[in-house]
Amino acid sequence: MPSRRELLVSIAVTGAAAGGAQAQLQTVHQHPGHDETAGGAPTGAKPKLLNGAEFETLGELVEMIIPRSDTPGAKDAGAHLIIDHMLAGQRTRAAEFRKGLAPFVKLSSAKRLERLTALHAGKDAFFRMLKDMTVDAYYSTREGLVTELGWSGYNALPEFKGCTHPEHQLPGTKA
Repeated sequence: MPSRRELLVSIAVTGAAAGGAQAQLQTVHQHPGHDETAGGAPTGAKPKLLNGAEFETLGELVEMIIPRSDTPGAKDAGAHLIIDHMLAGQRTRAAEFRKGLAPFVKLSSAKRLERLTALHAGKDAFFRMLKDMTVDAYYSTREGLVTELGWSGYNALPEFKGCTHPEHQLPGTKA
């Protein structure tokens, strides 16, 4: 068991290391093809897995899921490029994804929205995968994490109570 002196030294070293790392946290992880000076927008990076029509269709679908508002949308943030790069190394999941994406490629924008809405209502597996990947990709970008959520990475919470919604509480606990 370490002595009190050893613990204090350990805390001081950890604090110093955290201070040095703090400067590195000022920039959010940049994904392939993103240029921070351009607001994180994709800068000519090419998809690794999807062909041109699939990639453009995916861009439109992610924008339907997280549209532009007073903050950038998923396409603005390059979520479609991030999804493509994530799928490029996952052969089985990529094949599943492309199979689900294929019917959208030949549809007009209005029909894509109609089909996406129907898949959402039917709790379709492709829709769930697309939505999950879109959310994960968007909130890993500066646009999602910093611009929309206001994350700074520097605020330590003295306590985290978790979800306070009554329906998410374990039986016998209070929010």
